[in-house]
Amino acid sequence: MRRRKLLLKLSEYGAILLLGGALGWGALSAWQRINPTSPIRNGDFSRLLQVLQTDLVLFSSTHCKYCVQAKAYLEQHEIRYQLLEIDQSSAALDWYREVRGNGVPLLVKKNQALIGFDEQQFAEFLLAE
Repeated sequence: MRRRKLLLKLSEYGAILLLGGALGWGALSAWQRINPTSPIRNGDFSRLLQVLQTDLVLFSSTHCKYCVQAKAYLEQHEIRYQLLEIDQSSAALDWYREVRGNGVPLLVKKNQALIGFDEQQFAEFLLAE
């Protein structure tokens, strides 16, 4: 009898924790939909571009499907860029860390970086000064 009461109490606490977690997760998801973070980050990336002697750098990973799409987009539109595969080169990974990369693909120009791949965002990013 005592053991049964204990199990009931534990299951009540488990249900409360599960419900609380679900509510917290739902609130976080709702907040992110209301206040989405911008995929564009401002900064001074001129040193990177100067060292690599290019106007555009794409940080990528060989196993990232969005990176494949980003490279295809740039090549399809005949846009010149320097590719840095962060999982293939320690130098590329060092540069990625220096620009505070937080995901790939990461497209970098002089004063801005765009994380992720969306065709429309890529087009707007590349056209903007």
